[in-house]
Amino acid sequence: FLTEGYCVAKIESLEPVNSGLLETFDRLINRAEKLGISGLAPIRFSEGTHLVEHGWSWGCDHIFAPELREQTILDIASCAPIPQLIKSILGLHIRFSAGHAHWNPTSYDYQLHWHRDTRRKHWRHGTLDSGAHVQVCVALVDESAVSLLTGSHTQDLSENELDWFLSKPYGDHPRQTNPKVPGGSALFLNTYAMHRAECSRNDLRRSIHFGFTRVGARSEEGRPPRPNGWMALPEFQNTQTEFLRNAIIEELAFCAAASSDIRRFPT
Repeated sequence: FLTEGYCVAKIESLEPVNSGLLETFDRLINRAEKLGISGLAPIRFSEGTHLVEHGWSWGCDHIFAPELREQTILDIASCAPIPQLIKSILGLHIRFSAGHAHWNPTSYDYQLHWHRDTRRKHWRHGTLDSGAHVQVCVALVDESAVSLLTGSHTQDLSENELDWFLSKPYGDHPRQTNPKVPGGSALFLNTYAMHRAECSRNDLRRSIHFGFTRVGARSEEGRPPRPNGWMALPEFQNTQTEFLRNAIIEELAFCAAASSDIRRFPT
């Protein structure tokens, strides 16, 4: 992970993935699309998509907010070897910084352009801290939707390289890797790596993404965190594992400190 920018690992308790978990995921999709049509959920869909009753989206952010949460899905974040691998990469003190889901649309083929998970003006530069963040992408069915440029998370791009990605946002790069992730396994991804994704409407995709960040890792300048108030609710925290609860508490502390700094030193 540290040198290549990714690795794939089996999730012990998810092999094989049971039908009940897939039904739970489908329930999440239906709820997200219903709320998304009304603008009540941060749903993801491709530009120009006609918002029909079902099948028009390819993902949703903040899926653990109360209106979308399925505890069975959130519990996967604590399944071995996820906590052990996260701690070996990030250290003992971590923040739970994100949770979203991706799936295949049924009315069109989905493509996501080459990018780093940062603002476009920063795409030329890699990270100096390869052990700061991990995106855990758990596949509930076999998938190979993500392509990435191996090792690019720590590499700066030349002007010519950046121009290639901007001019061919969905192109096949000669040095790209396309990891195969069996159902019941997870892709551990450093999202500073240049990466993209694509999925045919005919290929089933059911992917849960958990974001973890090392406590003390430097945040992107000018991009303050967005606190989720529901994370602080006792009824939410008390239903989580010790691993996840501690990571949630660290995230709340980080957001509170960042908010205090913004009030003291407004930009």
